[in-house]
Amino acid sequence: MAIDGMYKPTEEELELLKRWYAPDVSTEIEPNRTNAFGMNVAELAQDKVKQQQNKTPVEVEDVSESPMPLSAKELDQISEQAKEQGFEEGLIKGKEQGLANGYEAGYQQGIEQGIEAGTAQGLEQAQASINQKLAMLDSLINQFKQPIEQQNLSIEQAMVNLSLCLAKKVIHTEITQNPEPLLQAIGEGLNLLGSDKGIEIKLNPDDLAHAQDIWDEKTCQSRQLNLLVDPSLRQGDCVLESATSSVSFDIEERCAQVFDDFVSQEKPTPQSLTSQEPHDDA
Repeated sequence: MAIDGMYKPTEEELELLKRWYAPDVSTEIEPNRTNAFGMNVAELAQDKVKQQQNKTPVEVEDVSESPMPLSAKELDQISEQAKEQGFEEGLIKGKEQGLANGYEAGYQQGIEQGIEAGTAQGLEQAQASINQKLAMLDSLINQFKQPIEQQNLSIEQAMVNLSLCLAKKVIHTEITQNPEPLLQAIGEGLNLLGSDKGIEIKLNPDDLAHAQDIWDEKTCQSRQLNLLVDPSLRQGDCVLESATSSVSFDIEERCAQVFDDFVSQEKPTPQSLTSQEPHDDA
């Protein structure tokens, strides 16, 4: 019975649905029966029987009989063929292996040679740039050194001038306080003039008293000396004149001569200064 347009099976039908029975093929197929595709079932069965009858029978090889034994010649031929086949296969594999090994060795050798050649070429090309950079660096160093050397020379010259100035001050101070250099200069002048008579000795007014302490009036008369005052002379200067010659001892000229000799001397090297240092004996 149907509820809301749907079919509801009975209890007997439900019981039958719980079991599935194989179709009964023992009965003869009805000639007019068709399948789900509308094809006649009887005709399909006849076609199937005809196809089975038309199948070619498969020949079955009789393996019960043993094969014929091979002759020595046939065995030699088979062995020779196997050798040739194995030789060809080995030759092919050997060529392939040799090519692979040769390629790998050649590739490695090429890399090594390429690295060496590239390194040498790179160094050769870079050497010019390196030389140029070194030349520029040397030029910069020289440019830096020149002002320093000029400054060193200026400082050195200033030190020499200061030393000479201090030396002059010390000499003038020594002359004003110690008459010994003046008296020594007068003695040297008298020796130079020798036996000349009537020698005049011109002195600064401040030096006259020091000369009179050595050459008093009696000594001057006996040696025919005449002590005179010359305000134009500096203290420490003296001029000795005779009828035939004259000798001048100018303190400035004498200092200049000594200083010129000192400045003209070769400057000592650091090695010479080191060798002149006193060494303590062990």
